[in-house]
Amino acid sequence: MRWVALDSGPFGAALATELGLRSEGGAPVRILAVVGSVTDRTRTQLARTETALGARWVDLDPADPDPDRVVAALRAAARENATVLGVRVAPAPATTATGTASACDPGTAARILRCLSEVARRAVAEVCPGGLYASGGDVAAAVTAALGADGFAIETEVLPLAVAGHLVGGPHDGLPFATKGGLIGGPDAARDCLEHLRAAGTRRTLRATPSAG
Repeated sequence: MRWVALDSGPFGAALATELGLRSEGGAPVRILAVVGSVTDRTRTQLARTETALGARWVDLDPADPDPDRVVAALRAAARENATVLGVRVAPAPATTATGTASACDPGTAARILRCLSEVARRAVAEVCPGGLYASGGDVAAAVTAALGADGFAIETEVLPLAVAGHLVGGPHDGLPFATKGGLIGGPDAARDCLEHLRAAGTRRTLRATPSAG
């Protein structure tokens, strides 16, 4: 009996896992995520990826965005065989009279974005992901530019206002890519995007691997 999946999203990813599909060298397809949003909805979504996918997240300190520390932590997670790993911005401490966190000033926001872009550039080269997820504001544009891509081609909508496709141009041309805003989707939105990328990365690897015989 042969199972055939018509869904390229979460069901396809789950089926690929159950069938034991692996990338070249026998390792599961790894997904890298770069998340700049600090909304409560984003935090809820990322927490769901930890329980559902075993995602490993490295917190970037908004007061001291250090790409060296973040990349080292991602490298360590990869050595421990994490298949979903990424960087997220830690929430800033509450500083207003009402006890809520104040928004980043433009200078801090620019430093965070530069750090996320540098992390993406170095981490893609070092951990060799089969898919890349970006979320929050200008993160997708900054990350694609840092990777030397002209942009990304949209192939599908994973969920309303969350799109997926692949990078176009540069050294990572064709790398599966997905993006959404920090306020988009319910609790499972990030998980669905990551599972879509895992399925896309598996298909890409299978096409690139010569068949035996």
